[in-house]
Amino acid sequence: MKPRSFFPLLTTALVVLSAQARDMVSADVAASIRASFPNTKIDSIRLSEFPGLLEITMGKNIAYVAHGLPYVLVGHIYDTRTGKDLTAERAASLQPRVTWDELPLSDAIKRGGGSKKLAVFSDPDCPYCKRLEAELAKLNDVEVYIFMNPIAALHPQAVEKSKAVWCASNRLKAWDDLMAGKPTTRKVDCDASAVDRNIELAKTLGFRGTPVLVREDGEVIEGFRPAQSIASWLGVSWVETVEQAPSTTARAAQKERRDGK
Repeated sequence: MKPRSFFPLLTTALVVLSAQARDMVSADVAASIRASFPNTKIDSIRLSEFPGLLEITMGKNIAYVAHGLPYVLVGHIYDTRTGKDLTAERAASLQPRVTWDELPLSDAIKRGGGSKKLAVFSDPDCPYCKRLEAELAKLNDVEVYIFMNPIAALHPQAVEKSKAVWCASNRLKAWDDLMAGKPTTRKVDCDASAVDRNIELAKTLGFRGTPVLVREDGEVIEGFRPAQSIASWLGVSWVETVEQAPSTTARAAQKERRDGK
């Protein structure tokens, strides 16, 4: 190898190593930070792109610490030259994405039909999940797949309720009734393992709470959203009130009547 040809290769190697080293935090430093926040579940600790600050991620939340100082900075850092929210960009890169074709739709409850598809991970005892149901009913042209994801640590009876819905002869009606506050009883000798699979699936995907909405392109949003926000996200229309917006099930029945089925 000619001497002069060695330097570009060396420079390239140093750039790669530098990029890798930026993320490296020694085990001692990481242990010290975790010990400083014993009641916080920290997912990762890395060197941030901001001099003197380490980045810690806690689920979808990001905070910054200066090693050796007993302070934590919770907030967003902006680039004053461009106006970009650098913390938001970083948080977006951490958001889980889902491959739609790999979702086991046979383990979900389907509601209606439409040109847009939406998967919803929901817990029957989650108050925000119940509020979300009313908002979903306002959407037009959306095919919804409900993955029951009861979180037993928060709602001890939710698993049994979900399995009762899965064992019902009409799962969609049983789900709607349950979310409306009507009790349901589980049938004996029924295979409700789909609920268990959904719980494991949510863990695998990194979903820690409910509700979670998944768009067909794999983008995920967590938590309750009003109909207008969801409609904009999906690219569909919506209506102000449920009374003006028949459910997707009702719309399907209306279409069947029009088609003479």
